[in-house]
Amino acid sequence: MKLEHIGIAVTDAIAAAAVLQQVLEMPVYKTEFVTNESVVTHFISTGNTKIELLESTNDGSALAKSIDSRGPGLHHLAFEVDDIDAAYSRVTNAGFTPLSKAPYEGADGKLVFFVHPRDTARVLIEFCQTNRPAGKTRTIADIDVIETGQFTAPLTIVLGFTATDPVVRPLEASRHLVFLPQESSLTASFVDEACKADKKYDVLVAESSINSIEPVDKFPLRPDSMVVVGSALTPPGWPNYARRCLVIADRLSDQLNPETAAHPDVSIAVVPQLHSAQERASIVAQIIRSFL
Repeated sequence: MKLEHIGIAVTDAIAAAAVLQQVLEMPVYKTEFVTNESVVTHFISTGNTKIELLESTNDGSALAKSIDSRGPGLHHLAFEVDDIDAAYSRVTNAGFTPLSKAPYEGADGKLVFFVHPRDTARVLIEFCQTNRPAGKTRTIADIDVIETGQFTAPLTIVLGFTATDPVVRPLEASRHLVFLPQESSLTASFVDEACKADKKYDVLVAESSINSIEPVDKFPLRPDSMVVVGSALTPPGWPNYARRCLVIADRLSDQLNPETAAHPDVSIAVVPQLHSAQERASIVAQIIRSFL
């Protein structure tokens, strides 16, 4: 069990986020609407944990009533567990009062439940477990893919990342994500079928999967943008795959391909491994969102 995030109730999340960004130098990396609770959440990574700013979208919501009676400020502490059902049973059997009849889907792809604060020293406690992201399976050019995010938003084809990867999850709010399985390649026939609707797409690829992309001269349609996440050890010629490209590396020394460095349509961002894994993933995700 670990502290997953700290929930803070606010009346103006944009203003609160601006203040915290100035104090902590950490931007909001994800905004999500939780319709079943009439709440919009804004997540800020602080390295080992996260801050969740909660703003009500309905005057009659539980959050709005809480702010009316107690004012804005600390709302809850959330602890991540490996088995949410076991945690629910343990807490219930110990005499504590859950605020729901069972765990349910909350923000950030989590299954959650809360314990009544009257049983926990007036501190609202949340338990959460990472849940499989909402999405669907579809067959494109004989390849079974997973789709997540906003299905009417711009298309991003993803190679080398899973749908639960913290680098990718923040993109769900603004992109239509199609994940190719690890053993599959990005081919001309796949692009042709996937892009029938709008004839436009981007590519996000982990460096380990860069060779899974078919030679550019076979592509009927080049991607608008291509993002490569890794150490920047990229094969010759790949910048020509897209109209503009971004390399996100952990360092440059002795790694960066000279052709990549000299290419006029390539941007380079360095995110050192000095950051924690969670913090680095948050920074990388923010860079990708800004680029695409």
